[in-house]
Amino acid sequence: MVVKDEWKYIFMANGGREQLFNLKADPDEICNRAAKEPDVRANLNALAVARCAVLGAHGASESDRLRSFAYRERSRKRIYQFDQSRGVMGFPEYPRDAVPQVFCSNGYDINFGLNFF
Repeated sequence: MVVKDEWKYIFMANGGREQLFNLKADPDEICNRAAKEPDVRANLNALAVARCAVLGAHGASESDRLRSFAYRERSRKRIYQFDQSRGVMGFPEYPRDAVPQVFCSNGYDINFGLNFF
């Protein structure tokens, strides 16, 4: 994804599909402008390819193109993402356990507005 000025460009490797939104005219990102604004689409795509030249992202591009694969329909289910680098491996028993607690001197939790003492 690349955001520049009023434009937001999204490249989906699944099928090489592209979306382009004018965030000022369409803040809810309803109207895909990729076909109607080919110059803007091409410029933002080139920016995305250039960013893939950095260490750790070079596998996301092939020469001067973003890598893609043949479109494959995916099952319609919710995807949950966990941050294993921070030790988050699944859902905590209580939502408050997902973020560090910050307490005021009176024991009042400023994250949730609840008193846990």
